[in-house]
Amino acid sequence: MAIKNLKKEHQTPMHFTKEGIKLLLEQPDSIRYKELRHLAILALMYDTGCRVQELVDLTVESLRIQSKPYSIKV
Repeated sequence: MAIKNLKKEHQTPMHFTKEGIKLLLEQPDSIRYKELRHLAILALMYDTGCRVQELVDLTVESLRIQSKPYSIKV
């Protein structure tokens, strides 16, 4: 009865603005292979909302492609 509850206020997580996301995705140089890989990782994390560990746990068998791939025009 003498033990007090420790209540802490939970802060709302900060989110990136659209401009912040655009700036983040423009950072990797898409000409170099490693930078293109970084861009793919950032885009996948942003698009899916996955955590780093979920990304690390992905395997080729995890992919389910249900339609034909499409090309992105740059």
